[in-house]
Amino acid sequence: MASSYPPATREQLNALAQVYDERRSREVLEVAALAADVSIDDFTTLGLEPEANPELWQAFQLAYRNVDPESLVGRSPESLKGFVNGVKGKYFEVLVERQLNQDRVFGELVLEPGQRAVLAASPTQKGWDLQILNENGSTAELLQLKATARLGYVKDALENGFPVATTSEIDASSEAILGTPLSSGALGAEAGDQVAEAAESPLEDIQDNLAEVGFDAVPLFAPVVILITEGKAVLAGRSTVRSSLSRGARRMGTATAFSAMGAGLSALDAGVISVPTTVGARIAWGRYANYIARGACLAPLNMRLAELRESYAA
Repeated sequence: MASSYPPATREQLNALAQVYDERRSREVLEVAALAADVSIDDFTTLGLEPEANPELWQAFQLAYRNVDPESLVGRSPESLKGFVNGVKGKYFEVLVERQLNQDRVFGELVLEPGQRAVLAASPTQKGWDLQILNENGSTAELLQLKATARLGYVKDALENGFPVATTSEIDASSEAILGTPLSSGALGAEAGDQVAEAAESPLEDIQDNLAEVGFDAVPLFAPVVILITEGKAVLAGRSTVRSSLSRGARRMGTATAFSAMGAGLSALDAGVISVPTTVGARIAWGRYANYIARGACLAPLNMRLAELRESYAA
């Protein structure tokens, strides 16, 4: 039976070993690219579904205590502008209070030892918005907080008789005007995004979520790996253009399928398990595909062996 098969030369065996080494290297690179694609899904989005901002909604409740955020659904953009402006100002106040108590220094605002910052209890408090309390509970200072890029508004606020802490757009030398690192534009954009998101209908939410998942499902790194490896094989003469295109298309289909799986897990807030689960599934699929391919390759050989056995038995 052995004489029925031509003996393999050393060159043929070396070529076969090289093929399997390249295949293994390609799989390692593709798995690494898949892990990178799934990881980056948490950072690359279309911006259609902004992450919920608890501090901004805390500010919303402080500014509009009798308004349910769910009542914003379906409102026109014009009717939302008032909410955005009100939330922006209160959001600035919430951030200043938090950062000042946390770091003791925030921009030109400084707390002395034992002092703490407390927002006014009423959203319509006249004159001041933030008080600095001493350790014994006495008031050390009262401040106004203005999230604006217009110096005129700040100057008008100074007429109330209290110093004004404002955003980074305001550049003034007056000792009564205190700067912070917060940007009025960034605060307004965040408030606008969050309020607009809350105003969307359930159908719009579903459409945005599907668009985000579809965007995340498109692999970013895998196409680069496939293009480089297949192009290198063609240039080295180890593969024809047609074979590389066919093989590259199959590899791209696999990469897209598992990238979509990772995007789905990320959309379901699977967190840190998204990457190992997707990578594990990709490796398992590779092993299964190899098993199927090996079976398809061995099937005709087994048939040939069976024929030879029958011929020798006869």
